[in-house]
Amino acid sequence: MTRRFDESASKFSTGPYRVAALCLALVLVGSGARASDPAPAPAPPAPVAKEPSRPENLVASQRLMDIVSALPTRRAAFSDEAHKKGLRDTEAYLVRELKALGYEPQLEPIDFLGGDHDEPAWNNVYVDIPGSDPRFKSEWLFLGAHFDAVADAPGADDNGTGTAAVLEAARVLKNRPMKRSVRLIFFNLEEVGLVGSRAHAGRLQERVEKGELKIVGMVSLDMLGYFSTKPGSQKSPLPESKHFKPPNVGDFIGLAGILPHRTFSQALVKAMYQSAPGNEPAIARKGKGRDAQADRADRRPGMNPDHPDEPGVKIVAVDFLPIAPPDLLRSDHAPFLAINVPAVILSDTANFRSPHYHQPSDTIETLDRARFTATTRAVIGALYRLAGPGDEPNDPPVLAPPKVTDDENALTPTPANSAK
Repeated sequence: MTRRFDESASKFSTGPYRVAALCLALVLVGSGARASDPAPAPAPPAPVAKEPSRPENLVASQRLMDIVSALPTRRAAFSDEAHKKGLRDTEAYLVRELKALGYEPQLEPIDFLGGDHDEPAWNNVYVDIPGSDPRFKSEWLFLGAHFDAVADAPGADDNGTGTAAVLEAARVLKNRPMKRSVRLIFFNLEEVGLVGSRAHAGRLQERVEKGELKIVGMVSLDMLGYFSTKPGSQKSPLPESKHFKPPNVGDFIGLAGILPHRTFSQALVKAMYQSAPGNEPAIARKGKGRDAQADRADRRPGMNPDHPDEPGVKIVAVDFLPIAPPDLLRSDHAPFLAINVPAVILSDTANFRSPHYHQPSDTIETLDRARFTATTRAVIGALYRLAGPGDEPNDPPVLAPPKVTDDENALTPTPANSAK
């Protein structure tokens, strides 16, 4: 992040049931079983199976940590040659990994104002997963993270965690049809002024404004790995008010958005809780349309029933302000907000919690592996749900609020789910 389941016994005495019983007796005699033998103990109840079809259940914790470990610990553009080489090596690593997954990554050169134009261009790296439904494929969801760091900070949390999460999304979403189209993007030069995301959003702006490109939501992953359960470990960029009581324990992932885009941000929050259940608010486990995970008998308070060694994701959303204050605009979602695209940041809140923010101590040893993995599961599962699983009959969720038409004073659904 840049700064700022008995039938009656009589049924078995005649017909095919008697034949089956005789066959069973022959099998028992042949096996040496006797009538006096005790009946075998009933098998223990089978555990409720996780849904392998859901991408969040394919997220590999060790792989996430391996990706963070693989990133050069020196990767800053405004620094010495070792950092510059590390940043280029990071770019090459991402391209190589994406190709190994079967993608054709695109490089987007960045005009780095203030950089050395005699050097090769810095690049954003992205891949597209086209939507499978003709009605929705023109609607796009973006998931991004920056891969650069600041000088002299290894960048494990900032932003090796976000980079790892997006790369893991590329792996588990590969060859998995989704109704909406998805872009996975790795931004460069975030730490020197959101340069990569500004360039990318700027190139899309005209098409967005003309209605030629419909981005229904953008999520920036920026620092997902530092958590604390100690009272007083969390500070807030917002003061306490009638409508907001800032948490003082840093055991959650923060979401920041703005009120006009709250339909998107709340759909994201709901989908994240569905994807990594365990800590969702009680209200989310009640009422019509609740996720099946919520009523499972094998739930342990606070823990994900599918992954009992991991907590469920816990989210604090700040999306009730009409305009984001400066401290909530310090990541790659900001340039998308500037072109009126619904955009949010997911973060462990950087310097409002972590003593390792932009410090030499930002190392992999400081990461909370279980919560980092839980957050990644939540994000990837949510992206899949919001894009709309291609093999399910339901339409993907509406991500824009209703609007008033120009010619009548009545609310009508926004054409967010209509093909252009």
